[in-house]
Amino acid sequence: MDVDEIEFSDWQIEKLRSALRRYRTISKHGGRLPSWRQVRDDIVFSDSNVEKYESDDAELVFKEEALRRFGEAVNDTMGIERLRDVARFLLDEELLSPESFQEERQDLAAFLAMHEYFANDYEVVPDLVSAFSGTFTYRVPSAPGAPANVTIRLHLMPDASGKYVRVEEVIQTDLVGERARSQTPYTRRRRKDNEFIRTTSRKGFGFPITRLNILHVFLDGATPGDRMTYIQAGELHDGSTAEGFFLMRNGEATGRDQWARDIFYEEPVVLPNICRFDPDQGQEA
Repeated sequence: MDVDEIEFSDWQIEKLRSALRRYRTISKHGGRLPSWRQVRDDIVFSDSNVEKYESDDAELVFKEEALRRFGEAVNDTMGIERLRDVARFLLDEELLSPESFQEERQDLAAFLAMHEYFANDYEVVPDLVSAFSGTFTYRVPSAPGAPANVTIRLHLMPDASGKYVRVEEVIQTDLVGERARSQTPYTRRRRKDNEFIRTTSRKGFGFPITRLNILHVFLDGATPGDRMTYIQAGELHDGSTAEGFFLMRNGEATGRDQWARDIFYEEPVVLPNICRFDPDQGQEA
């Protein structure tokens, strides 16, 4: 992936900002976030950028205040060269992956064709699409002693056009059972914490449909057929992003046991596949 050729769309800028915040979170010392000056220094003196800033005081070209304003979303962007420096650093830190950072124009073209057919005229509802913005989390309920804990995060970013949102679904599976077994006194090698975390992602788009402006999301994964759809369960209402909202999730088996399946097929409304996604309060940490 040639970072020097990236022009940075709104979607990629938001991905960059989110990864930068995660870097600060994992770099806490004594419970305190590193200063933006420290983060700036980490970026410019990293292996990916050090040659560019090796002359005396060259790091002053990259101003910490510009980085802070970008990271805290005070400004929409920084200069293109500084954005590329940040991208190189975050890619090397594995807080961004080349796959998730690349935009697929073909996917966007296919979506826009569908959007033209289904979408409403939003002019009478100002800022409708922007209401679907931020990171929302659903923690899948699991029985005590379950071998894994699963968390689903939806990152929603309204497109600058105001017509649709770009969406990324990130599923994180914590293999707690395997982690516990590895900590026995007889274990030969202590495994790193990240060896017990499995992360997958899908990307796509969403927009409101019908007179009730119900959010519909269409996602595609890395392999053919790995698709997921979300449909909002209930119309958008004031303050919904503060309280979270319900989405019906379709595309994978729910994992119900035989008893649950029997009840579901007899009376489907008893066990709908509906998830409550709440605002991720830790995304700004």
